Amino acid sequence: MVEADHTDRHHTHQEIDAMNLPLRALVQCSALSLLALACASALAQRAAVPVSPAGAATGYADYLPGCKQRLGVGYPDAERRCKAQWEKAQAAMPLAEAIHQALGLAAKGVPDAALPQSLTRVAWLGPAGAGAPREGRIGDLAVQLPGRDDEGRPQPRLLVFQKWAEPDGEVPLVVALPEALHARGDALEQIGCWGGGGSGVKVFRLTGGGSGGRAFALQINSNFGRAGNDTTIRVALDGHIPTREQLQAKYEYYNACD
Repeated sequence: MVEADHTDRHHTHQEIDAMNLPLRALVQCSALSLLALACASALAQRAAVPVSPAGAATGYADYLPGCKQRLGVGYPDAERRCKAQWEKAQAAMPLAEAIHQALGLAAKGVPDAALPQSLTRVAWLGPAGAGAPREGRIGDLAVQLPGRDDEGRPQPRLLVFQKWAEPDGEVPLVVALPEALHARGDALEQIGCWGGGGSGVKVFRLTGGGSGGRAFALQINSNFGRAGNDTTIRVALDGHIPTREQLQAKYEYYNACD
């Protein structure tokens, strides 16, 4: 039991270190990519075999086969690894469920103005003023619709979740959310990963279990600082999915980390 517990803590520290490495690396060598180890720890997600949209895991036993498939044949100690991933996924499950619900509504063509009343996973604040976005919360995450892109421009059909100063020792959302979405039965494929200078971005093609097979773009931006990790998740509800080439041009000043 002592040896097993040590192994699990080792895996957990590896994934958290993967997200914090760029801050240390910035001091050692600013050319190193912010998310290099984060992407390395998620190689199975990068080339993941999509989970059937109808295959939402209702418990660990349901989640295990898909997790082992994503890790690949011959992955050492796969069951222990999947158990650790499942536990990490639980922290991001309310967010994953909100995204899952939003994709289903977007696929049905529900407009921005009507989304808040239908997106029940979010505790929305009062009505916004003319031209202002609706705001709400899911636990300690702020929610905005329509939100702003990573250049600060307001964008219709953009659902944004933000979490500030994730404390050290807490599993970062960039690690936990993809596993939670897999567990929720959503198909997730990484398009690309870029990082540098204390920040980074990962972009995914996401097909929600209730979206009728329609895919959407999911983007996770992370900024690392001494106070903790700031994370912004953007879901493009218009269905536009950028190509890797377009993203590479956009993030040309970053280093690819996949």
